Amino acid sequence: MDVKTVAGIVRFGRFSRPFVNYMMENLRMEKSKDDEEIINYFDVLKLKWDGRYLSIVDYQWSINEAYPTV
Repeated sequence: MDVKTVAGIVRFGRFSRPFVNYMMENLRMEKSKDDEEIINYFDVLKLKWDGRYLSIVDYQWSINEAYPTV
């Protein structure tokens, strides 16, 4: 899945949530590294739509610990 496809999906805001959930479920079945990054983006986006901004920071910290950079 490329960036233009993701941007097209989420441009409708939280109204695209059912489709985002469907895509996340299918992407988790494929288990690709690129897809994992998109799933992480969708997770953060859903937290934003819920107004859970502090949870976004916690989530990003957990991602950074799981995938450390050099």
